[in-house]
Amino acid sequence: MCADNSTIDRMNRDVYERVRDVFNQLIARNDAPTTELTQRFTGIVQDFHRRLTNTRGVGTARAAQFAASRQVADNIFSVHGSIDMFMDAAGLTKLAEAHNWRDRWEFQRKQQQHEFMTKLQNLPELLGDVAEDKAREEALTYVRFELSKYTTSYATSIPADLMQAKSALSTMKNVSWFIPEYEVVFDQYNAFSRGSFGSVHHGKWRSSKVVVKKVKLESENDEVAFHNEVMIWHKLYHPHVVQLFGACHIGQPFFVCEFAALGQLDKYLRRHPEEVWQKLYEAALGLRYVHVKGVVHGDLKCNNILIGGDHCAKLTDFGLSSLELSSSTSSEELESDAELVSGETAKPLIGAIRWKAPEVLKGEKATFASDIYSFGMCIIEAATGEYPWGMRLDDNVVRYRVVELRELPTRREELVDAAWRLVERMCRYEPSDRLGIPAVIGKLEALIKLMSRTV
Repeated sequence: MCADNSTIDRMNRDVYERVRDVFNQLIARNDAPTTELTQRFTGIVQDFHRRLTNTRGVGTARAAQFAASRQVADNIFSVHGSIDMFMDAAGLTKLAEAHNWRDRWEFQRKQQQHEFMTKLQNLPELLGDVAEDKAREEALTYVRFELSKYTTSYATSIPADLMQAKSALSTMKNVSWFIPEYEVVFDQYNAFSRGSFGSVHHGKWRSSKVVVKKVKLESENDEVAFHNEVMIWHKLYHPHVVQLFGACHIGQPFFVCEFAALGQLDKYLRRHPEEVWQKLYEAALGLRYVHVKGVVHGDLKCNNILIGGDHCAKLTDFGLSSLELSSSTSSEELESDAELVSGETAKPLIGAIRWKAPEVLKGEKATFASDIYSFGMCIIEAATGEYPWGMRLDDNVVRYRVVELRELPTRREELVDAAWRLVERMCRYEPSDRLGIPAVIGKLEALIKLMSRTV
């Protein structure tokens, strides 16, 4: 933290003293600590280090670091609790003064609140170490976030001072989806997926397991696409849509979204093939919702349909591919974003054109009707366990057969008559001839009943 934020420095020092005493007690024991105890202790140290590292992500501006101090204090409280539980489990003594931490933490917490509010009384001085307008606005974004989202955390401050600070910052408001990096706990060096887009990490936000996707923005167009993507996705709230909790546009931007514990639809159906029509029906409910909200998905594939811990099918990836399509990256080189949200390993890369409607392949903009076509391809994929058009055909051959020959993939025996008729009506060449999503939902309901009678 910054050099003059002495209260936070003392708080961190208290944790260090406790960790050091625990370590000394462990190595002084006659019996070696068990593997489980060693792993738990290592986990506490790593968690403390990770929280410190994430907090430093706000940069060196004093205003940003003081804004982050509330979260740092809360992090320290959490680490103290973990140390207490570990010491009880390990049978360690708490004779050292460092372990009488609660009263000291409460006192230091009030000092931290006072220091923050005192600094806000003179914003020009607080921002004196920030010269550029962009950096100044980024620092103020953190401060506004604290005062708008955590007013009760500063309840010990003088109300007039709190109102004065808010008034001084009221000329601009933060976007509703902003989540500062210091609120999200994740290991920046331990990604479960990396690529040209950036990196993806498991993390925690407000004690919930989340997926954190850090993205690389290489141009102003990328920045615009990032903001558009967040605004579209963040307003969607439905049991069959992966929830975007928020994002951060400062530093290296990232998304924070719901963790879909049961993975991609295609992989889930390999384990539960009997659920294929139920899960497609649930995905269709999600698609109806986003269409009602005026959103075109534009990239429907089975690996962009996930299964959450609640066993519900959920749509994900609302335009992130546009961020990945920089001037040096082709669509065939990209990984799907879905495994980035589910935590699964990427599948062999296949061009997305196998799911695209003919008009989209001809360069037209994606529409509700093109989403219906792509969802029809998802039905083929889910029911057969294979990509539309298989894996052997070159993308250019697929494009020719779809656009010029107006063909559909060859029907597979896994698709009963009613299912194939549905695919045909969803994937008509002319967009105006395709079924709407309400009709698709009705047909899928009928298929669920039909298939239940044949089991």
